[in-house]
Amino acid sequence: MSHIRTVLGPLAPEQLGFTDSHGHLIMDRDLIVAKTPDFKIDDVNKVCVDVQEFMAAGGHAMVEMSCIGVGRNVRKMVEIAQRTGLHVIASTGIQKSDYYLDSHWQHFYTPDQMAQVFVEEIEQGMDANSYNGPFVDRTTARAGVIKIATPYHFVPPEAQRVIEAAAIAHRQTGAPISSHTEQGTMGLQQVELLARFGVDPAHIVVGHLDRNPDFYTHREIAETGAYLLYDTPSRVKYFPECTFIDLVRRMVDAGYGKQIVWGSDIARRSYFVGYGGGPGMAYMPRHFVPRMRKEGFPEEVIQDIFVHNPARAFTFAAH
Repeated sequence: MSHIRTVLGPLAPEQLGFTDSHGHLIMDRDLIVAKTPDFKIDDVNKVCVDVQEFMAAGGHAMVEMSCIGVGRNVRKMVEIAQRTGLHVIASTGIQKSDYYLDSHWQHFYTPDQMAQVFVEEIEQGMDANSYNGPFVDRTTARAGVIKIATPYHFVPPEAQRVIEAAAIAHRQTGAPISSHTEQGTMGLQQVELLARFGVDPAHIVVGHLDRNPDFYTHREIAETGAYLLYDTPSRVKYFPECTFIDLVRRMVDAGYGKQIVWGSDIARRSYFVGYGGGPGMAYMPRHFVPRMRKEGFPEEVIQDIFVHNPARAFTFAAH
């Protein structure tokens, strides 16, 4: 039976609702926080302020992409889900290598060994300490998505090993794969590599593509059958929002409206209302979706992007 995996258990796809398809709730440890203190999102009470605003504006679910060794705190995720009712899909997998020390085990494990770690997190439960110690503290919360990543404009050997490991884990579990692209580059190459390792592109979500809002590139990726994840609106330091409005309009007009999902990627404490910042988790349903309506997007397109497409993209494949 098809299902989506949340930290509180399986969920029928039709129950997912309005979804932030790439977000962050908690990052309270690891090298990422040491290097950039603004990434330290550690206070459950403050995060719940944003979650409650998101849900009051119509939100229901988040795909939490803080994966192994990148600030992930499983128990805090579970607490947030229990307190607020948010459907939280947590990630296993590995981010790009500069988020880790060169002594991290990913640099020495084979793809099969890494895949075993991912499979155990999906089928048994995520490690509370992200495998930072000699003992595994297995939680009951199981991962619902596998993360991969590539750096700017190339796929180094260490990233290819993780991609192969993700493919092996997907084939064993059916878990969907969601990616980090650096500045929207290498998305097509990610899909092609995963496909070479036996993954149907219909189970791949390619992330951050709107950092490179090139319609030609996006159409090429969409033609594979993969999902395209956009997450830059609200952060106009990248581009004005009209850029994304125009891009999505072209994608929808070209027939790819059922392959777009949207995330917030709110990954800094200075972005959280609960920490006294902004724009906050509620920005998408409260501000950007109303703009889409004013810009003339049909309601069925909005429902596809924020409800129906995520429900398909994050459903486990039969295996």
